[in-house]
This record gives sequence, C-alpha cells and structure tokens, in this order.
Amino acid sequence: MRTVACIIPTHGRPDFLRESLHSVLSQRGVSVAEIVVVDDVGTPETAAIVNSLAQEIPDKTITYAHRADGLPGASASRNYGFAETSSDIIAFLDDDDLWTEDHLRLAVAALEEGGRPLSLSWMSVQEDDGAPRPHFSPTRGLTFKQVLSVNPGVTGSNMVMTRDAFVAAGRFDEKLPVSNDKDFFAAYLRSGQDYTVVESRTVIHRRHSSGQLTAWNDSRANGLEAYLLKYSDVVSAADRRYLQRQIHSIRSRTYRGFPRLREAVLLILRSSPSTLRERVARRLRRAAGPQAHVLRTSPGHRQ
Repeated sequence: MRTVACIIPTHGRPDFLRESLHSVLSQRGVSVAEIVVVDDVGTPETAAIVNSLAQEIPDKTITYAHRADGLPGASASRNYGFAETSSDIIAFLDDDDLWTEDHLRLAVAALEEGGRPLSLSWMSVQEDDGAPRPHFSPTRGLTFKQVLSVNPGVTGSNMVMTRDAFVAAGRFDEKLPVSNDKDFFAAYLRSGQDYTVVESRTVIHRRHSSGQLTAWNDSRANGLEAYLLKYSDVVSAADRRYLQRQIHSIRSRTYRGFPRLREAVLLILRSSPSTLRERVARRLRRAAGPQAHVLRTSPGHRQ
C-alpha cells in the first residue's frame, strides 16, 4: 500500500494551523503516515502545538521543523518538508486552508484510477466567519502555455502527487515570492506529465487579513515581475500584457504621487478598449452602491 505524507508550511498563524492539522487528522479512508509542519519564523506556540500532537498520536510521524535558512515563502518550506519525508504520495496544505474529510481518499483514488501522477481538486472559499462558496474549479487537458498567465485553479493545498512527479517537475521555485503554485504546475506540464481532476470541493481556502501573499501590495507586484521575467522567452504577447496590467494595477493602488500617476498611465496603455470599459463599469457600480440597483429596477426609471 502506498503511503501519504502531508507537508504544511506555516508562518506565525498557530490558530489557523490547529484547524488545518485537525482537518488532516480527520481524513477518512486514507491514513496519513507523515505530517511535517515547516515553520519559517520559529514561533514557540507553533512548535508546542505540533510537538503536543506528536505525543498524543504516537502511531503517526508528526514533525515540527524550523527553517533557519532565511529564505522567505511557502516554496522553500514545501521543498524543505519534502526532503523530510519518504512517502510515495505527497500532499501540501497551507496553514490557513482546510481539507474536507474525503479529500485524500478521493485524490488518491483519482491517481490510482486515472494512472496520472498528479490530481487537482475543486475548492471552496470561506470569508471570515462565512459559509464556504464555490471557488477554483480546475479542468482537465490544460497545456503548459495555457496556464502561464491566469491561474487555472491551482494552489498548494489542492495538489496531490506522487513523489517522482514532484521531483520531475523540479520542485517549487524558491526565488518566486508569489505565483509559485501556478509556476510549479506550469513546470509540471512542461516536463511532459499529465494530471487528473477531482470534481468535488474538498479544499477550503480561508480568506483573512493575517498577511496573505495574495494581498495586493508592492511585494506582490515585484513577485509578478520576477515571474514574468522567468517566462519572458515563451509567454505570448497577450499573456505578457495581462501580467503587466496586473503589475501596474497593483502599483496604481499602492503608490502615491507621481509614481501612482505613472502606473495608472501604464495600466491604460497596456489595456484594450474593452478592458477599459469593463474597469470603468466596475468602478461606477462600486461608487453607486445599492442605489444603482434600485435605479435599474425601478419601473419609473428611464434607461
């Protein structure tokens, strides 16, 4: 029987980590042989949580690892955790995400039935204290160039793969602070490997304000620039413009004074007329608020 390892990168979020670990330990139909929590900040509370679990559940290998190499980000933590495992199947879970009880059972079954070394599961998203709603729904048959700009529905938490597949893809790129999940999947496809999809929402992504890398700030813009540079020789003109628009859009919101104006102008220059119309329409709707809906639906309103 093939064994499964779960690697959890964490960054000073012990409360989220507790719940993520509980979701791993609650898996049905598949026994997780190894759980490795990789901490890149060395939080004492995080170490205490993991070490306490290891004592409570002696039949599982539960390991706390503090990365002191100075490399920030989940990519380095995932690679570090991988090196600490020996299982045949590797699953990653971000410390602020959750798995439903059947996540690994369905993912491992998909690997075995489909004969492909990587599975992607559908996801839900949960706002603070809100009910989960549909989120990423990856599809089959995507090619390397199709996933370079827009994320096709890939995060670390919804990928389950064989050990050999992870190595063949080249591991996670530790130089990229953002877009590392999409980058890994692109590298995986570029290596000639195929994948399958679990069409059940077995992964829950929790949105919150505790320093998520998906936040729109200058660090994200710099990371997107690094990502674009990495694929500059193969990215299409349309995808290049899309990524450049993202970079300018972030900076036009975060910069001040002349730099903000410059980024706004560059955003306009990188945008097609239809894209500009969509942006203007969205801003008008946000500015109008609920009153806009009343005006649109009132019988006496002239269109």
